[in-house]
Amino acid sequence: MSWLSPLSGAGTKGQPEKDFRGQEMQVAALLREYPRAVSFTPLARDKEGEIRRLFMAVSPLLDRFNLPLDGLFEALQADAKKRLDAKKLTTIERARLAFFVHDYASACALALKAGDTAHQSKHRVVSEVVDALALAAYSAQEMRRFEDARRYLKVAAGETDPKVDLELWADIQASMANLAYLQNDFQFQLAVLREIHQQYSLALGPSHGKTLRYQNELAAALYDQKQDAAAEKEYQEILQRLEKQKNAPPDAILVVRKNLAKVLKSLKRDVDAEVQWRQVIAQLKDSYGGQHEKVIVARNSLAFCLNDQGRYADAEAELVSVMDLARKAYGNDAQATLTARHNLGAFYYDRGRYTEAATQYQILYENEKRVYGPDDPSTLTSYSFLGSCMNDTGKHAKAEEIFKHVLERQLATLPVDALETQATRNNLGIAYREQGKLKEAEEQYRIALSVRERVLGPDHERTLAVRNNLAVLYSSHPEMLGDARKREISELKATLAQLEAQYGRGHANTVPSRSNLASVLESLGQLPDAEKEYRDIHSILIGERGREHPETVKALMSVAINLMRQKRMNESEALFREGYGILEKVLEPEDDQMIVFRHNFVICLANNQKVMEAVQQAELVCQAIRSRPGSNAAMLASMENFIAQTRSTMRPEQNAVGSILQSLSSQGNLQVGTSIPVSGNTLPFQNQTPPEGTISRPLSVTPPTTNAVVPLPASP
Repeated sequence: MSWLSPLSGAGTKGQPEKDFRGQEMQVAALLREYPRAVSFTPLARDKEGEIRRLFMAVSPLLDRFNLPLDGLFEALQADAKKRLDAKKLTTIERARLAFFVHDYASACALALKAGDTAHQSKHRVVSEVVDALALAAYSAQEMRRFEDARRYLKVAAGETDPKVDLELWADIQASMANLAYLQNDFQFQLAVLREIHQQYSLALGPSHGKTLRYQNELAAALYDQKQDAAAEKEYQEILQRLEKQKNAPPDAILVVRKNLAKVLKSLKRDVDAEVQWRQVIAQLKDSYGGQHEKVIVARNSLAFCLNDQGRYADAEAELVSVMDLARKAYGNDAQATLTARHNLGAFYYDRGRYTEAATQYQILYENEKRVYGPDDPSTLTSYSFLGSCMNDTGKHAKAEEIFKHVLERQLATLPVDALETQATRNNLGIAYREQGKLKEAEEQYRIALSVRERVLGPDHERTLAVRNNLAVLYSSHPEMLGDARKREISELKATLAQLEAQYGRGHANTVPSRSNLASVLESLGQLPDAEKEYRDIHSILIGERGREHPETVKALMSVAINLMRQKRMNESEALFREGYGILEKVLEPEDDQMIVFRHNFVICLANNQKVMEAVQQAELVCQAIRSRPGSNAAMLASMENFIAQTRSTMRPEQNAVGSILQSLSSQGNLQVGTSIPVSGNTLPFQNQTPPEGTISRPLSVTPPTTNAVVPLPASP
């Protein structure tokens, strides 16, 4: 249920207005704390993100002040708008109400006026001056007037002294650190947080709750700046101190374990991260019971951790168990169930099990369409994931239908240059290209490229991704280019060079462009150069995903096919046998990738004069395809023809084998996009950007907007 749903009757038709009598103190405290909470919540890019941002800011306050969640926020806003006209309000109260109804310009002006009045008062109270200046700064920050905000905070800081009022001083210093973060002044942010931690440590001791709270903030900032080893050191120290305390708050220990697990994962110490997640889950079960939503979220994170260790069967079992638990405990339409289903679909997608992923996303789409409505961003996102599955299973006409629908609704509800719309255009371009609708594909790629170059810049990874797809289109269909062919193909090399400069030569983000470059080199007959690129891809994926990951084996297959084209048949066969041994352990015979791999293995064996073994593999291919009616009809026909020729005691003609090889070689062109980032575990996943292209995406648990580690609860 939406936190913006009008359950409390905030002036809605047919419902009484919310009465706050008896809750005046809680509401006043909420209004006082709300601006600071909002200012410390990451800024959003769009309206939907802003709604989630406000949810993240207000929900802990509602919990802290024992106020109900559903419908209360709208009721408070309606009440605040009425109270703004009341004559008995003080200037600072009016400023807080203005902030609460998002009238930040008025809030800033009123707060400055209140601060000036407090400053000139005969009974001057420092905290009143500081509070007013802080509210003015938070209002300026919401209007993106960062320099004004910094100026107001600097004046407020001059009014405070840690030896006189440590908490007031620390509040302003922390606000300055947060503003420094927004202005990308990360060194200043870290310096301020270290100073706050040091002052609390000197005043209250290193194990005091407030000291540890700010040490947690420092660790979070270190993590955010990718100083993972330093962040781990801080978290380990916090955890040790909390565990030594007899009455340590259980919630604080829980938060630190979660944050430590995220840092350990970032350090690629997934086994250590698993230990922390299992302890988190055990603690949550003791506190809330095994069916609580917090347990479900933590178990999703555990599954992600198992996946990163290559324990795919364990990860799948955990995800299936979590979804079944959520469905039985909360129902099919509950947020916990929708998130769990999405994560299971993401797992199947990552494993190359696109048919199973499509099943999950089809159910998810239907459920979200009923719960949120057909045009809700969550619903359209899930439908986009389904479209990507259709592209990856070769059902490009269905993918076209899906992406055209999503694009139509996005154009009707989002700004014309919204990045979500460009992702849809990219995926629609792929569906067009695979159906031979080349002009339509070019149009979608060109629009997406133009917007991304303008909004993100020419060197952004998503700009490079769509430019890469455009280059692949031109390299595969040079008739579209004419005299410009060499110039357009050089774009592909330029894209790869930019990615290498940005991430490093061995980074996973270079893989799609490197693959497409290799494909172009092959099309030009430069087979040894293409081989080098394919081997680099295989090496990178071994480091990123492990030797047994399906995408790693797919890269190995590309090397094997390249060697086959160079007539290095024994080397090619050896690689096919290596990959075949791996896929037999991790994929079902009917899996799309297994069918394609066996098909290519048949070609290799036939070309290496091992015809009878090739026939055996061809029969397995036919058996797998027949178990899935309507799929891979052309491949089935070619395999049946090959088997028939061999069984008639005639050696398959080289032309027949060659035509099979040629029909498969086009699968080497990798349509690409940007990998989905993984993040924290506070909000549901549904607003995640859908995948672009056909490369695998990592299993994702929650949206990228919550990537930061969690703050420690406030100490009493």
